[in-house]
Amino acid sequence: QKALKILDDAPGQQSAIAGIEAQMGVIYYILGKYGESYSSFKSAVGKLRASGERKSSFFGVVLNQMGLACVQRYAINEAADLFEEAKSILEEVCGPYHP
Repeated sequence: QKALKILDDAPGQQSAIAGIEAQMGVIYYILGKYGESYSSFKSAVGKLRASGERKSSFFGVVLNQMGLACVQRYAINEAADLFEEAKSILEEVCGPYHP
């Protein structure tokens, strides 16, 4: 958390921070801390949207992971929206048979 705070103040580091937050989201998810996982993914998604990385496969994967965290939190409608957006991005970037 301290490292993220230091990076957060550095200009041009938003994509790097988003990557770290997404990794933290995965770790929280594995540990069963779905609220913390969701918060990490939400922060990462916000930074990726702001930095213009809305059409990258990484962004699609982060949206999908955030959707999984929503399912665990019983936020099914939000999960469905995230899965749809992730699918759209991954199909555009990777083709219809994306992994």
